[in-house]
Amino acid sequence: MKKIIWIIVALVIGGYFVNSYLENEAKRDAERAEAKRVKQTIKSAVAEMVSRTGAVDDWESSLSKGEKFRLSPIFTVELEKLWLENQPILFIGNIKEIATYNESHYSVD
Repeated sequence: MKKIIWIIVALVIGGYFVNSYLENEAKRDAERAEAKRVKQTIKSAVAEMVSRTGAVDDWESSLSKGEKFRLSPIFTVELEKLWLENQPILFIGNIKEIATYNESHYSVD
């Protein structure tokens, strides 16, 4: 009789851990799906904004000359040639500092 009780206790404990694992896995799947949905929503919004404003969004490929990666440093003069046009520029990244010298001159770090 004691063996049956121990087997039942072990099955209950094992069932608890299996159930907990499955619930956590389902929660992680739901979080991944939500993150994917948010990412797709952002991509769609950015693509719509680029389309609506006519923003230049391929300037990075110009800097890398069609290659996937560019290992050499990017010089300010290269960005200046691509960015200083009469069109909006799509920039996704971090800017450390912007310094304004006057109404028509500024510096981006």
